[in-house]
Amino acid sequence: HLPGAVSVPCEPVCSEESVPTVLQEQVARLSAGDAVLVYCDRGGLDAQMYAQPLRQAGWVVDVLRGGWSAYRRWVAAGLEVLPRGLGFRCLLAPPMSGLCVIVPLLREQGEQVLDLPDLAGQRLVPGLALLGDETLTQEAFETRLLDVLRRFDPERSVWVSGCSELPAGLALPRALHDALVHAEAIHVQVPID
Repeated sequence: HLPGAVSVPCEPVCSEESVPTVLQEQVARLSAGDAVLVYCDRGGLDAQMYAQPLRQAGWVVDVLRGGWSAYRRWVAAGLEVLPRGLGFRCLLAPPMSGLCVIVPLLREQGEQVLDLPDLAGQRLVPGLALLGDETLTQEAFETRLLDVLRRFDPERSVWVSGCSELPAGLALPRALHDALVHAEAIHVQVPID
């Protein structure tokens, strides 16, 4: 999904005069005049079916032209270009080294931090999926990754945690992988008291 998206099954028949039943609960939280983006996996065909009744009900509605496929192309293009314009510094540390203390401190000091295990949904042991960790698809991981990379200032360094600690099934996009291979490596060891 796009960040913040809500999945709604498509009803076979929709009236152009009333909001489809499957959407009524979702839009009940919105105010008239709020903007809504509608997209689907069929290049916009199903999305168009929902757009008109939502507009008639008072919402500002955009339809993502090309649907999910167009969005995935946009993500792929961003992940190809953005890593090339950023300067990375990889934080390398042995397991249980205290890196989990350093990353929040860097954030608190206003540094730009790319915490790959966190983006991958891992909370306790980077590189190892535990019960309770999120299970992300590659697409969901890439969406999160792009969202973070787009916010970084290319004039400042980006500290990277977990350069090689993604769970099985997830991979770094090629351009980011290449950038991290050539990035400055900072070896960290924090004594745990």
